[in-house]
Amino acid sequence: LGGDGPPPQELMPRMKRIKWCLVLMVVALIVKLLAFVILVPAAALALLFNSLSIVLVVLIGICLLKDDPLFVGPYNCVQRCCLCPGGTNCLCAWFAFCFLTAMFSVLPVGGSDMQYIVTFISLMANPSQKQDGIKWGLHVRSSAWYALCLIFVVAVALELLAQILGAYHGYKGYQQFQQAQMGGLMDWPPARDFDMRGAPAVPPARPGMADAG
Repeated sequence: LGGDGPPPQELMPRMKRIKWCLVLMVVALIVKLLAFVILVPAAALALLFNSLSIVLVVLIGICLLKDDPLFVGPYNCVQRCCLCPGGTNCLCAWFAFCFLTAMFSVLPVGGSDMQYIVTFISLMANPSQKQDGIKWGLHVRSSAWYALCLIFVVAVALELLAQILGAYHGYKGYQQFQQAQMGGLMDWPPARDFDMRGAPAVPPARPGMADAG
């Protein structure tokens, strides 16, 4: 179930929450990448590769919010790359991809958001520990190094939070949209009350009614 046009009015509050989840996700992704490029330029491509799933979620979010004034321009640029038809048709894809990316992000495996958060917090707490050949772009223990490490950790955490909230609001919005569509269908009179031309059917006269007058 879905639609290409603007979402129904009862869905607008939920769509606004999804919008701010997407905005937070985009800002956090950009800040995360910039901070990491300055901190560890040699590993920037690895982080970019690990962030492709988030880029995919952002593309789906832009298609979902194609009728929002903030995303009309971006949608016109990426509409050929959309994996869904656009509009509320993308609600299911949005919450599914947000949920999957969030689930894998919290797993303590290589390249996950949780691993980056734990690693950088551990390094900030004890910079003298073994760093497994990390080639820093800044001097370790410098003020800039600490500041960018903190910015990176906060950006990764906010990106993960945006995915979790995006999945939740996407799921609730999908439920609301289904209920709105089903409610619209239930408002129609039963099919037996209409004739072949679409006009209300006239019940047949009972035997003897014509003679009663």
